[in-house]
Amino acid sequence: MSIIYDQVVGHEHADWLLLGLFTSYLERKVCLHIAVILACVAIIVVMTTDYKAGHAGRLVIGLGNELLMTLSQLYTQVCLLVIPESPRWLLQQNKKEQAYKDLIWLRPDRTTVNGEMEDI
Repeated sequence: MSIIYDQVVGHEHADWLLLGLFTSYLERKVCLHIAVILACVAIIVVMTTDYKAGHAGRLVIGLGNELLMTLSQLYTQVCLLVIPESPRWLLQQNKKEQAYKDLIWLRPDRTTVNGEMEDI
């Protein structure tokens, strides 16, 4: 338990420093790809090497997870602010006008919107 605690608490500041450096110079999408690659490599290292190399793998997976979790949460929060409510759900709530507006936002080609509204 103390090994896990030391790794989580001890590397917290290093993770944020690395995250700041990565996101300052690289696009977020590139950082997400790097995070996934770091996590995959770290898992392979932990599973296929001895005890000492396993600790290095755990450090790398911690860094990769920090990047992945922070950046993916940022995308999720932005999407929640931008993406409208589901037109199907709005129709179930008897909010036809709002469903139509949101469907137009989701489908800029207005010629298909009327057909989709009828299908729903």
